[in-house]
Amino acid sequence: MNQKFGCLLTLLFLVTSCGDSNSSSSNSAGTGTGTGNTYKRIGITSNSSDGNLAMGGNAIDALENADALCNAEFPGFKALLNNEGRYNGVGGDWILKANTEYRRMDGAIIGTTTAGSVFTFPLTNSMGTTAVFAWTGLTTTWGGSANTCDDWTSDMSNGANGDVMAVTSSAIGQIGSQCMSGLSLICVEQ
Repeated sequence: MNQKFGCLLTLLFLVTSCGDSNSSSSNSAGTGTGTGNTYKRIGITSNSSDGNLAMGGNAIDALENADALCNAEFPGFKALLNNEGRYNGVGGDWILKANTEYRRMDGAIIGTTTAGSVFTFPLTNSMGTTAVFAWTGLTTTWGGSANTCDDWTSDMSNGANGDVMAVTSSAIGQIGSQCMSGLSLICVEQ
């Protein structure tokens, strides 16, 4: 093969491997389609669980199990669930990011979080598309509820939940359901 033909093949390879600058991609800040998107997604589990998420373990096991349930349906997601190891406060393992746009799995914008890593209400769209309730352990003001099914280790008490079809604060905080009830989880992309 002569040198000109080899250079032409190299140039052709470089041009085709660079791709179209208008192609869809994602970056480390988000997973949406399109160049430069910085949003994260929220999904609602289709499978329900009672409030004993620890399954015989402790409160930390409950978080790990809840995250595993989310990750089974939505890889790379964690559960929006308040307990002693995850809360919206100093030192907490809070999973919503500050000043970040969140979207449902179908692409509808839910809203953008504040510098305090919470949504203001009303939301732009609901977190879910199917009428279900999800365990949260939160109050309507993003505080930790006393109703957390004993830190998600029991099915014998009450647990605060959210109506995933709501755009008001009831999306995250309801009075509570009996912990033996089967509810979904709100899962947040990390």
